[in-house]
Amino acid sequence: MGKYDLAFKNMFSGLTSDAINYFLKIEYQKLEELNIEFPIIESRESDMIFKCITKEGNPLAVHIEFQSNNDDEMPYRMLEYAALIMRKYNLKPYQVVIYVGENELNMSDNLNFSFNEKNFLRYNYRIIDVSKIKFSEITKTNYYELFALLPLMDKKKEKKMKKNICRNVRK
Repeated sequence: MGKYDLAFKNMFSGLTSDAINYFLKIEYQKLEELNIEFPIIESRESDMIFKCITKEGNPLAVHIEFQSNNDDEMPYRMLEYAALIMRKYNLKPYQVVIYVGENELNMSDNLNFSFNEKNFLRYNYRIIDVSKIKFSEITKTNYYELFALLPLMDKKKEKKMKKNICRNVRK
């Protein structure tokens, strides 16, 4: 913390109500002080990050995460990754979560809040549910490395096939 930052922090520590009322224009009923320390105790390691130059010549960071279960914390993790990518590489991140889970996809792809016109967050990323991709979408391509995902694709078709097999076995 800079020498002036610490001085101002100490100087205004007793002026909480006045600072909130004057600078933020917030009327409140109750005020509770929260811990101001945010220790970083874990290392973040992403699944895949690549620097990409688009056809238009725009540099960006392509960030891919694979997820095998629904995680309510995923939007926070992705936002953390976005901030870390921008800070470390000075690149805009294009982020996607590739969901390969057995259960129905049930994760949010965004974080949003709005307190007023100056204090808000609109953050989105993309989620691709592999089970919704049709086999033929991949098998008709030359993306042979993606063939490894075929057993996880087209869950609707798989359910129909299982029903038909069960019917035929009973006969």
